[in-house]
Amino acid sequence: MKPFSKKMAGLLLLSIFTPHALAQIRSWDLKGTTLDQKPDLAGTVVEDTIRTWSWIHSPERYTVNGTIQDRVVRRKSSGNLDFYTRIMMDPQSSSNIFALRKEGFKLPGPYEDANYRIDGLGDKAPGSITHDVTTGLYEFSWQMGIMRKESSKFVYIGSSAKTYDKSGTTSLYAYDSPAILILNTYRPVS
Repeated sequence: MKPFSKKMAGLLLLSIFTPHALAQIRSWDLKGTTLDQKPDLAGTVVEDTIRTWSWIHSPERYTVNGTIQDRVVRRKSSGNLDFYTRIMMDPQSSSNIFALRKEGFKLPGPYEDANYRIDGLGDKAPGSITHDVTTGLYEFSWQMGIMRKESSKFVYIGSSAKTYDKSGTTSLYAYDSPAILILNTYRPVS
């Protein structure tokens, strides 16, 4: 039997948690990028917020916790906004995070500039991404997860937006846990 692929896992997660046709969902592997490879990523940080999150599994009494770095960057070349996120695991965390989901990114047109920065901070790079065009949902996946004391590379979602607000939702997924919701994260609005 052939093992489950990262892309298939992403499609399965989205099909379980979002009630619509799979034809509107696209997945691809990520290779990462740098400012040298993609000079139009150069820009000015306009927001940079550290947000704390935690989930406690009651029966076994283990905790999954850490912080995310939620960042908005305005590109110098176009004035468009990019939305960056980095996961930082607490040294005492008892489980790994294997997926990060960003909601509230429904923009006009097929805009799929999402990747991770090789030249930025962090230890672990995601292997793939799944994008639901209908709902504006992006999900980055780490095959082996981000373990305690580790952090992810900065992942980003490029946009054609010029403005943003704090009404987005970021969800993290650990093994054997429900979605760990982080509310009021940055998202594009126009």
